[in-house]
Amino acid sequence: MNSDKMNKSIFKQFNVGMWWGAFRNLLQQANFYLLLITCVSSVTTLFVTVINPWLADNFGIRIPFYIMLIVAVIILLLILLMEHKITMPSYFTYWSQQWWQHGNPLPHRLDKIDTELKEIKEMLKGKGK
Repeated sequence: MNSDKMNKSIFKQFNVGMWWGAFRNLLQQANFYLLLITCVSSVTTLFVTVINPWLADNFGIRIPFYIMLIVAVIILLLILLMEHKITMPSYFTYWSQQWWQHGNPLPHRLDKIDTELKEIKEMLKGKGK
């Protein structure tokens, strides 16, 4: 098999229908809920197998499970607050700057529209005299 045939067979794309894209999209949308289930399961496992036995052995303290859930929710809310206040504005500022500077046709179109608008204003001023 020569290299051209091999490259064509390796890089050939297949259209398997809409079902695959729909399945992937649905799975991505469901990931939020799956992540919550995974987090709750992980926190529960960590609490039962590591944190509570360690605190009981070393300090003689037994923390109720609902306290651990409250602490986990507070940590989650702090992470969400940080994302909202710090990460998202920075991310969108960076993304907008990159999008505006690299290959964006919008600035050129805006310059053209501005030039046309100035011409229209000049024509209207001439008719108003």
